[in-house]
Amino acid sequence: MLIESQFRVILLAGGQSQHNDGQGISATLLFSHLPPRHESAGKTRKNAKLPTTTKVFAFHEDMNLRDFLACTLDSLVPSRNDLLGKCKLWLDPTGSDLPPETATSVTVKYTIPRSAYQDVLVESEKDFKEMMRVLVSKSAPTVKISMQEHALPYDGDDADDESGGEEKGGKSRKGKGKGKGKGKGKEKEKKKRNDFILALEHKHQCNDTRCTHGYCLLEGPTAEHLPLTPLLMSSWAAAKVCAWLVSGALSITDTAK
Repeated sequence: MLIESQFRVILLAGGQSQHNDGQGISATLLFSHLPPRHESAGKTRKNAKLPTTTKVFAFHEDMNLRDFLACTLDSLVPSRNDLLGKCKLWLDPTGSDLPPETATSVTVKYTIPRSAYQDVLVESEKDFKEMMRVLVSKSAPTVKISMQEHALPYDGDDADDESGGEEKGGKSRKGKGKGKGKGKGKEKEKKKRNDFILALEHKHQCNDTRCTHGYCLLEGPTAEHLPLTPLLMSSWAAAKVCAWLVSGALSITDTAK
């Protein structure tokens, strides 16, 4: 697996850590998962409390941002490295290639005890390097990492899902029995789009350890890597949904062609 192999390379290249008796920089991870959904409709409950997992782990001071993200998500059981392919920090560590409004699967904040660095948002490699600068200056560095998982636009979440289909005052916007067929059709399209995205991700996951992208198209005789961003992946899947609606014959096995 790409992420695991990169992590091992970093550990070998960095050697034993200079901190905490060779164990590395001590970290406590607070990972907030997506909110629970209604069992019947699969929708997010209004004002639902986010389930949180706490893990204690350590990381090497020679890691860069992408290695740190992989190490942190891999500390969870089961590992949540599946989020990296849609994580803005992973796809664009410099913070200069993707538009500011680009959706991300996870956001990262950090807090360094007994310092002015409290709940600092990590938006680029520059922010990560500042965190590391402060940490390595301490005799026994420790940090609290807060990660928040986010639903992406193509995960099937819309305004009705988050609000529970209610307006101010608790009045439902949905009429009795109206538009049920249309709603079912819309949900079917969303599910089909998600299936297409999963198939595309499975086929185009980049296993080249030298590549900085999660998913790529290999182009030409030199196998040039063309990165597939979450926006491109979503647009590709949307086009396939249109073809499926028109023909009615496109199967999931055809999605990665």
